[in-house]
Amino acid sequence: MASVQAERKVGIQEDGLHGAEREAVRATGRGKSKASARKVTYGYHLVEGKMAHGMEDRHVAEFRRLDDGNEVGLFGVFDGHSGADVAAYLRNHLFDSILGEPDFWEDTMDAIRRAYHRTDRKVLRKKKATVDGEERPRRGGSTAVTAILLNGETLVVANVGDSRAVVCEAGKGRQLSVDHEPLRERDAIENRGGFVTQMHGTDQNS
Repeated sequence: MASVQAERKVGIQEDGLHGAEREAVRATGRGKSKASARKVTYGYHLVEGKMAHGMEDRHVAEFRRLDDGNEVGLFGVFDGHSGADVAAYLRNHLFDSILGEPDFWEDTMDAIRRAYHRTDRKVLRKKKATVDGEERPRRGGSTAVTAILLNGETLVVANVGDSRAVVCEAGKGRQLSVDHEPLRERDAIENRGGFVTQMHGTDQNS
């Protein structure tokens, strides 16, 4: 289940990868709000880890001026597991799904929850394959942490998994999101038909 929180903030920084699959795994970028009344800047930086596989993370960091005149800052990190397919799908579709909710401005937090759930169901449908006439799940997944800045005033943060949102206030970091850890949430995972196992000394869930 997605955790969603709202805060009054006017600055954000996120990490991640953006662009085509062949893009260099080291990337740094920055930008600023297009709204003349707000001076909000953002930045991101990516460094590839030491795992044998290639970079599986994806990110979004941009401002959009909507047709109704409102401005949203969209920031997200998607940590792919067993491939980058799901992380790339989230990068390309999750924010559009959120913004497409008809009551996004009236009940932003509930709209985000619904969009997370709907996107999760779509991902699960795409992750099935037919093998020897039997439908089986494909491997692969992703965490998600998103932050949406509404007209430079209100920051709404949501997450699934252990990707984390942190805000810096007076030089001190404060965690905004709640990590979802498989062992701690084993009962909920198993009740939904999933399982929890350990691989290479790291807790993993499927």
